[in-house]
Amino acid sequence: MKKFSELSRFRGWLMLKRICKMAAVLMAVAGVSAGIAAQPQQVTVPDLNGLTVAQAAAQLNAAGLALGREIVVPVDGRTPDVVSGQSVAAGQSAAAGSEVDVEIARSANIRLVYDDNDLTLINLTHAVLRLGGLSFETVESTQSAAFNAGRWSDIVRPRQCTQVWSVGRSGPKSLPECEYIQNWLTTNNRGEHFWTAASGARTFRVLQNGVERAVCDAAPTNSQDRPLTCELYIAADAQGDDVPFIYIAYTRDTLAVINISPDKWMRINDTVLVNGLENPDPFGREFKINNALFGRPEIVARINRLAPNQCVVFATDAVTEPAGLQDCAMIVTYTVQASQAWWSANFEVQGQDGKRRLCNAALNDRMTVCIMPR
Repeated sequence: MKKFSELSRFRGWLMLKRICKMAAVLMAVAGVSAGIAAQPQQVTVPDLNGLTVAQAAAQLNAAGLALGREIVVPVDGRTPDVVSGQSVAAGQSAAAGSEVDVEIARSANIRLVYDDNDLTLINLTHAVLRLGGLSFETVESTQSAAFNAGRWSDIVRPRQCTQVWSVGRSGPKSLPECEYIQNWLTTNNRGEHFWTAASGARTFRVLQNGVERAVCDAAPTNSQDRPLTCELYIAADAQGDDVPFIYIAYTRDTLAVINISPDKWMRINDTVLVNGLENPDPFGREFKINNALFGRPEIVARINRLAPNQCVVFATDAVTEPAGLQDCAMIVTYTVQASQAWWSANFEVQGQDGKRRLCNAALNDRMTVCIMPR
């Protein structure tokens, strides 16, 4: 009996040892698997050379990557207005969902000349430049500040200037580069003094329709005799690299907003859709197509600025596999009940000009196309 007990204990110890060894192996395997799963999926970066920025975005999105910064570089023998470099070389691997910056050759058409008291924007070209969508904001600063160029005017004429002062002034300051000071103003609101270190700024950036055009050093205190300059490119008009229209195609069950341009953006963030249903829920009487509408999904494409051939789709729950009505790259879908399909009734589109234009209700047996000014 004693021998049997000892044998049992030995066998039990041997079995426990085997179990522990097997558990260690399983834990190691699980650890390896977890390590593999934790690593992001790698995708191949496409060749963006020679593409417009909008075309580059479409190529990156198709590969599972996002467009990063647009870095403006001097033309200097490069082909203007197309991509001449990228932050991750073509053919290399990058984590899915990561950003790829692009360089695009542009000739500077704006020069900023500024000290701690004032800033002057100079139109370097012989064409009218539109200031719509142009804004300034601090990047590094102890106190954030921002300024909308619309405070000056909608446009700046050829070789003319606009000027802003942070101190009291009875008139504008002349500069040799300026044929005429078209607009000027003073502001004692420190929340608008984006360019001066006296308000805590170290750097500020210039944005056009949300796209960063330049990052500039702030003017140090007492720099009236040592003004700084910062040159940049802005799109020559309000449309810039955008098409001037919204393209909507729909049937009774599906509606798609599609960018049919081969090389430009279709920006829809400033377009208001007016719901004509008696019960406008869940969209409301007026709504915009943006990330918030779709629950802020994590996607690499830009919902409110579609790249060439991209589309956003609305579909009723009767549709089993929502798809674009035309050959387009669907980036996001919103599914609704048939009674909530806002395009089943007449609806209106309100563009930048504030005017509302009618799109007819969907027909049962054919596709309807509605093209409206942006």
